Amino acid sequence: MHGGGDNWKFVLNLGASVIDGHLEDQLIDGILYGFQEQTSDHANVMLNGFGAVVNALGQRAKPYFPQISATITWRLNNKSDKVRQQAADLMSRIAAVMKQCQEEHLMGHLRVVLYEHLGEEYPEVLGSILGALKAIVNDIGMTKMTPPIKDLLPHSTPILKNRHEKVQENCIDLVGRIADRGAEFVPARQWMRICFELLETLKAHKKRIRRATVNTFGHIAKAIGPQDVLATLLNNLKVQEHQNCVCVTVAIAIVAETCCPFTMLPSLINEYRVPELNMQNGVLKSLSFLFEYIGEVGKDYIYAVTPLLEEALMDRDLVHRQTAASVVKHIALGVAGLGCEDTLLHLLNHGLFHPARKVREVYWKIYNSLYIGSQDALVVVCPVLEDERNNIFSRPELMITTRSIFTNNNKTSSNSFESADDLEQRIFGGFSGNNQENDSFYQKLDKLEKSCGRTGFGGSFSGSLLDDTFTTLSDGMDRKLKKAAKYILIMILMRLAKKAILDEVYDEMRSIE
Repeated sequence: MHGGGDNWKFVLNLGASVIDGHLEDQLIDGILYGFQEQTSDHANVMLNGFGAVVNALGQRAKPYFPQISATITWRLNNKSDKVRQQAADLMSRIAAVMKQCQEEHLMGHLRVVLYEHLGEEYPEVLGSILGALKAIVNDIGMTKMTPPIKDLLPHSTPILKNRHEKVQENCIDLVGRIADRGAEFVPARQWMRICFELLETLKAHKKRIRRATVNTFGHIAKAIGPQDVLATLLNNLKVQEHQNCVCVTVAIAIVAETCCPFTMLPSLINEYRVPELNMQNGVLKSLSFLFEYIGEVGKDYIYAVTPLLEEALMDRDLVHRQTAASVVKHIALGVAGLGCEDTLLHLLNHGLFHPARKVREVYWKIYNSLYIGSQDALVVVCPVLEDERNNIFSRPELMITTRSIFTNNNKTSSNSFESADDLEQRIFGGFSGNNQENDSFYQKLDKLEKSCGRTGFGGSFSGSLLDDTFTTLSDGMDRKLKKAAKYILIMILMRLAKKAILDEVYDEMRSIE
């Protein structure tokens, strides 16, 4: 392994199950000797090989950890910065195996040594030390940490000002891990100071640093409450720098996702009232990310933001309207099929009949695309027109929706349907007719319901019974009452029939004219 590049991959890919005890001793002795006597050209090879072998051995590596721990401690105090960096990197790779082997006392000793080296002047070494501390915190937990979290975090916070990318990333990850799992060990005032320090890291060039910062904001908001964190983020929205503004809006959205949107929306909507373009654009961008992240949960909040979107879609600024359209897009994708079509239709009508011709053209293109691609879906939102003398525009079958037939758990029972009277009033409410005919109509429905209740539709269905009953019902009725009778009869049969034969019921009813 000392000179051979990728020999350690054999252990990584094939495992160490075939290695016996004698070969295991020789392997560990050889790795330790090579690790201590290596040259700078083979640093990464030895590090990868050492980590792969220890992880492959698992609990079988327990007898060798005292020697490995002593080697790491000795090399952490070496004069060479490369040696110290490699020792810290090795610790981060084997921390999980040490926890698996229940070597907490050795990990505690190494934690203290790493904590004492937080004043490291070389940024590469400091980044590796922070990475090792992060691995130990992740594996050992917060309650068993020595030194305790309340001492570790104040010493880690000033390191956030370090502009080295490796140091920033590992330090932010360490702070985020503590905020996620041990926020109660640190006072809220300290977390607020960390929030102000994290704002500067949102300007980092590396995407992984910005992403780690945004996630840390979410953990801190969950720990101390969203209001203080939101106030800090909203003050930063006024900055005109695009990259910083985008990161702040993403952080606001993640805080809203972590702490529930109702904790953030009132403040965001209130900030939109500030007559400043950057602030309003930032609020809209935050809403866009927010509805993208929360998905179908947004159905409870779209009515609250609809007036804001109306105002934004009419703004003279192009970016303003574009961002508002992005919010509408994420809302529509999140609430599809959840019964919120009234709001989306309202926003669509808002543009279809806009006074500006260019705006109308765009919306009518959208409408035409919907009309061509989803004509069946548009039928249910068409306006309900009054019938004329010889022209029947009503389509009662469209009014019978699945929601009015089945309960939420899709179980068919006598209690899961409305009564015939309620259905008739709901579906055909307002139709005029002779009161005597209506009374006769309801009497026949009651008679039919009692008859069907005695007979039942357990396993088969008689089309002749349905045909005869419908003929009896429709005797002496005008055209409109016949149509009502047909669909009220459908509801009675669906209430009495089992779900398995509903298709058969539909087929029989379609054959009746």
